Amino acid sequence: MKFVTSPKHADAIMITGCKTRNMYKAVLRAYENVPKPKFVIAVGDCVLDGGVFKGSYAIMDGVQDKLPVDV
Repeated sequence: MKFVTSPKHADAIMITGCKTRNMYKAVLRAYENVPKPKFVIAVGDCVLDGGVFKGSYAIMDGVQDKLPVDV
């Protein structure tokens, strides 16, 4: 695994932790800048369904409905 500074040089995007409403557009923008073929790696319960913060106004309820999660 090699970390790169720009999504344009990446093969996959790893998403961790809760997705707050103000970071949602940034995650989408990063995903759109990864060239095809691209993969989404979701790590943890918070990223999949909001975790213990599910239902909070500030937290999006999971990314699997918004992005195609591969792993």
